[in-house]
Amino acid sequence: MGDQKKSLIPFYKRREFLPLLLFIFLIAFLLLSTRMTGRPPQIESLTPKIGHPGDVMVIKGKYFGDTRNGGEVVISGYSPVSSSYLEWTDERISLRIPEDVQSGLIYIRTRNGKSKEILFTNKEQIPVVLSGPGAPGQPYIHGLGVKSGSIGTLVTLTGMNFGPKRGSSRVFFTWISGDESREYKVGAEFTFLNSSSFIPALEYDQDYLSWNDREIQVRVPDGASSGHILVITDKGESNAAYFEVKGSAGTKLFPEKRTYAVQYSIDIRDVSSSEGNSLYLWVHQIFKAPEQKEIQLVIQEPEPLFDNVHGVKLFCIQNLEEEKSYQVLQNFMFDRYSIETKVNAAKVPRSYDETRKLFKKYTSTDNDIPSDNSRIQKLGKAIVGKERNPYRKSKAIYNWVIDRLTVADAELEDDDIIDAIDTRKGDSYIYAMLFCALARSVNIPCRPVAGYLISQNLKSSRHFWAEFYLEKMGWIPVDCLLAEGKIRVSLSPEINPRTYYFGSLDFSHITFSKGLINLNQMDPDGRTVRRRDIPSMQVFHEEATGNLFSYSAYWSDIEVLGIY
Repeated sequence: MGDQKKSLIPFYKRREFLPLLLFIFLIAFLLLSTRMTGRPPQIESLTPKIGHPGDVMVIKGKYFGDTRNGGEVVISGYSPVSSSYLEWTDERISLRIPEDVQSGLIYIRTRNGKSKEILFTNKEQIPVVLSGPGAPGQPYIHGLGVKSGSIGTLVTLTGMNFGPKRGSSRVFFTWISGDESREYKVGAEFTFLNSSSFIPALEYDQDYLSWNDREIQVRVPDGASSGHILVITDKGESNAAYFEVKGSAGTKLFPEKRTYAVQYSIDIRDVSSSEGNSLYLWVHQIFKAPEQKEIQLVIQEPEPLFDNVHGVKLFCIQNLEEEKSYQVLQNFMFDRYSIETKVNAAKVPRSYDETRKLFKKYTSTDNDIPSDNSRIQKLGKAIVGKERNPYRKSKAIYNWVIDRLTVADAELEDDDIIDAIDTRKGDSYIYAMLFCALARSVNIPCRPVAGYLISQNLKSSRHFWAEFYLEKMGWIPVDCLLAEGKIRVSLSPEINPRTYYFGSLDFSHITFSKGLINLNQMDPDGRTVRRRDIPSMQVFHEEATGNLFSYSAYWSDIEVLGIY
């Protein structure tokens, strides 16, 4: 009977009506809010990607807006005038390519935000290949074995005057920062090109496979973008050949720049010696990398014995005398860029080319990275489980290291990463080495990076982080210690450090070495010293020979003289 009475009550007077009304109102509000706020534009395709000024460019995607209404397409930092636009709908934009536009990144900006960036190349800026070298002995590129490929692709350059051996010669690839506001400029040695900058194929990544006078085999280096390839020797620079870098697994950009002026020194004191002695010092340099460019040596005292020995400089102080002190001083200016990677995990190859020197070098075990340790092996397999995707495996290891360790209050004297698994305490060295060891244990190429972290008050602290390698993508940075968020440098407050530091890196990191630098002694009887307190991973840093009985060496931290 009670149920019958309830059924006779009008629905709008029932107790259930008010919650239902509130629910309907909330759904309507959310739908209206979504329509009002809108979504950032998304580019799905660009035609053509390589075009002439005056050609019609068609951009397809979604969330462009039914009308332009203040929106714009930005091409390499240039905003076309209103008359350039032929069509603007929510899913399609057509416009004429402006006459004076440069090659670079293109994106759409509306009131609802900014789209992702896609590379566009002005075809008129691709040089016409000449019929021969511009001057006697000057290198000349006749052709490329392949005209497109991803990072790591093997490219065969044919031509003439490359030289019988590589020596100091290099193959350069186009590099683009990803900052649309940056005015791209070229170093003094690249005077004939003015649309972008360049990076060389990287010796420490084993990018060079062979080199003779008429043929070069080289891999597309980490950080390269579509654009020109050229060869530079002591006879000059070659003509340019066009190569398209296809990043099917994702993109890597260098969106923000900070120019540093820094100084560091080594002081030698408390010498005990007699005549006939030498002290060799292998001194770390500002590391040349896609994210560290335009390196200028401002001051150097004294002159080095060798300017470049596997990326470090060799200084020699001879006949040190008691009661005297000695100093090596270096002052540099350079550009440091942030790194931003966006990886499509589904397109990352699951297997590696295990014949590559890069793979063999950065999956092997050593004293710093005991990846063959039985506990590391078991732990690595347990962390990744049945996962086969290298990107997802690396993410699992990254999360495990962060969750397992806590940041020590000071740098630890014990740098054994096996002990750290149990103590659960770590400094940046422990965090980086443990990540590398676990990654290598499951056959992911990985290497530690050593250098400095610059705080917001310009104080420097020794710091270590890591990079792991993905086929067709290149090196992906990770900083497990900063991911915990206890130490913040230049990140905006709204950025989640744990998300950011898997794949991205700010410009507060200064690099001195990537991986272990192998060196040879100058004297088989010399006494070497490897300094754990120096953020440059070398097999040794000092070597005393002859009648140098003892001394004290003080390696200073870098001092930031200015930021520009």
